[in-house]
Amino acid sequence: MIPPPQHTDSKRILHPYLCLPCRTSFKRNVVWHSAPDELPCPHCGKPAVRLSRKFKPPRRTDDAQWRKVEALILAGSRFASTSTYAKYPAHLRDVPEFARAHYQRPQSTIGLRHEKPDAKPHHGHRGRAHR
Repeated sequence: MIPPPQHTDSKRILHPYLCLPCRTSFKRNVVWHSAPDELPCPHCGKPAVRLSRKFKPPRRTDDAQWRKVEALILAGSRFASTSTYAKYPAHLRDVPEFARAHYQRPQSTIGLRHEKPDAKPHHGHRGRAHR
């Protein structure tokens, strides 16, 4: 029988961090098991949340995808593989059902607020409310 690989506290990996207010993603070389849940954003200084190495940010101008990413993070997702290897939802409207199925207890929402990004271009929603 081959023993499972042992992780040491000194193993360093690149982890992505995401700042929702300025829609910035950046990576930091952190210790495997003690990576901080948040770091200050290098662009705006606000808290950025640590996500799985599998996370790929949407384009800064893709409002719908950014709202979906925020909803998933607030639901507890850190974009790791799901327990059933289910695909992440394609649309914001599908997030509540996905969250109920995959996140029993939401993780911390460090540094996350419901606010518009600071540097977001306005694309004219013609008076419709955001959902």
